[in-house]
Amino acid sequence: MVNLDGATFCSTSGIKGQNQDRSWFQRAVQTRTTAVGVFQISLMTGRPAIVIGHPLLGSSGEVERVIFASIELDQLEHLVATLELPRGVQLTVFDRDRTILVRYPDPASWIGKPLPDLPAVDAIALGSGEEIRDGAGADGVRRLYASVGVQANLNTGLSVEMSIERAVAFAEADRLLQQQMWLLALLALAAV
Repeated sequence: MVNLDGATFCSTSGIKGQNQDRSWFQRAVQTRTTAVGVFQISLMTGRPAIVIGHPLLGSSGEVERVIFASIELDQLEHLVATLELPRGVQLTVFDRDRTILVRYPDPASWIGKPLPDLPAVDAIALGSGEEIRDGAGADGVRRLYASVGVQANLNTGLSVEMSIERAVAFAEADRLLQQQMWLLALLALAAV
């Protein structure tokens, strides 16, 4: 728990410190809602984490303190790994600074790094709405990209991006098109 001056008032970890400059603390105080911080290395464990802060309001309705919890990113990574995603799908969760928090597959190569500067990714990361973009990924493979901000009535600043290889996404449509083209060719041949 943190006082309004940013000093840790109470801690289960025993770590005391100043939090006034932390993004989660500033947003929780300013917006008076639960706020999620950006990528950081936990002081307690030395592992990647994010912090969630929630303002505690006094009887006058003003923020008196902020309670917070640190969530290690490997917990989120484990959650995503349990999803049954199809072949060719990539899932990325990133913060407001465009730092990757969770990545499937191959999380170890991506966690804590910035989102790649690619046109399809940039348009989505800038929050141009819930739409689908087409473009080459960091690996050069053409993909369809979709992204949405995590709202949940919280001041999260988090976004989820999912991409799928174009060839995988359109495999069934391509198969049906080829089947229909063969049928059309046979009908044309019969007509001739």
